[in-house]
Amino acid sequence: MNYNQPAAATPKNALKTTSIIHLALIAGQVLFMIMAFITNKNTIYFDYKNSRNDVYFYIVPLLAVMGTVAGGFLFNQQLGKFHQQSAGAGINRTLSEKLKAYQSALIVRYALLEGPSLFGIVCFLITGNLFYLLISACLIITMISLRPSVNATEAYLQLSYDETQQLR
Repeated sequence: MNYNQPAAATPKNALKTTSIIHLALIAGQVLFMIMAFITNKNTIYFDYKNSRNDVYFYIVPLLAVMGTVAGGFLFNQQLGKFHQQSAGAGINRTLSEKLKAYQSALIVRYALLEGPSLFGIVCFLITGNLFYLLISACLIITMISLRPSVNATEAYLQLSYDETQQLR
C-alpha cells in the first residue's frame, strides 16, 4: 500500500479535514491552558473586582467580545458574498467550491476566536489571575459549539439533497 498518495478529494474528506483543523485548534488551546495552569499553580488567584488597575482586565474581555462579533460578522459576510456572486452571475457552484468557501470562512472565524483566547492564556501566565483563563475557556467552549458538521454545512451553504448526501 502506498501511503505517499493523498486521500481522494471528496466532499466527505473536505468536511473531515475541516473537523481535524477545528480539533487541532481547540487541542492546542487546551494544552496551552493546561501548561499555563501547571506553570502558575503557586501564584493562582481569582479577582475581577480589584483588578481594575490591571490593563489586561479591560483588554482581554474587549478582545474576546470583538473577536466573537467580528468572527461571526466576517463568516456571514464571506458566505453571503459567495452566495451573492453565485446567484448574481447565475453560476451553479460545485460542492467542492462551496466547501472551500465554507472552510475559508470557518478558518477566519476560528482565528478570530483563537487569538483572544491565546492572549487570555498569556495574560493568565503573566498575572496568575484565573479571570483571564475563564474568558479563554468561554472562547474555547464557543469554538467547540461551532464544530463543523453535515447539518451546519447544509444550512450555511444551502445545499441540495444530493449535495448533502455526498457529505454523509
